[in-house]
Amino acid sequence: MNKDTKLTRYQLLKENPSVAHALPETACFTKESLSTFLEKYDQVILKRFTGSRGKGLMKITGVEKGFEVQNNHRKKIFDDLDCFIQYMKSEKKSENYLIQQGIDLACLNNRPFDLRVIVQRRGNEPWKVTGKYAKVARKGFFKTNLALGGEVLPAKKAIRRSELDEKPSKLLEKVDQLGLMTAKALEKGFKRQRIWGMDIGISKNGDVYLIEVNRAPGFKGFRRLKNRRMYDRIMQVSQYNRMRRQV
Repeated sequence: MNKDTKLTRYQLLKENPSVAHALPETACFTKESLSTFLEKYDQVILKRFTGSRGKGLMKITGVEKGFEVQNNHRKKIFDDLDCFIQYMKSEKKSENYLIQQGIDLACLNNRPFDLRVIVQRRGNEPWKVTGKYAKVARKGFFKTNLALGGEVLPAKKAIRRSELDEKPSKLLEKVDQLGLMTAKALEKGFKRQRIWGMDIGISKNGDVYLIEVNRAPGFKGFRRLKNRRMYDRIMQVSQYNRMRRQV
């Protein structure tokens, strides 16, 4: 396949009907694509082509006179698209950015959260969800990244304490199914991959979305949980695969 980026992974997954319905619309960032997305969606997200741990991530929403851009807790109003494009160029941010449909994430005490899901396989065995937890954004932030002060909670506890009406067990079943189908769909382009870290969001109305997929996820969040069983399980599978490659 072509060079591995967030966009090429999105394009690969978009080809698979079992996953395509759960993908927020994504495209290369241009003035034209931004205009189109703002007409279609209440909020849009700008993110870098390659992994950034939340750095450079921006949320854009339309307001009465122009639109608002939020980066971390800071917000700035732009009168029109040309002003924003000029700002991006002046900050050298216009290249290698993606634009993505924004998801109105479920909240916990007015703080949005999503789920980090780890999907692994031992050798050529079937894929399994080996761990997941909730990442809750800092107060006043929209980014859930731990590197930016996000809080870690057990997934079921976060859902139970949120405004979501659906039972946590049913929602987490949907999350697991999406994770497994995503890993299976990615086999087409990543035959040797044995682990995926996925950011899966649940909207306020209970729909499940695949926000992002990472080839080399970190495990810091699992180490923050009181119960270490998921972390131990992830490490055991990873060690098995490392040993298998050395044989």
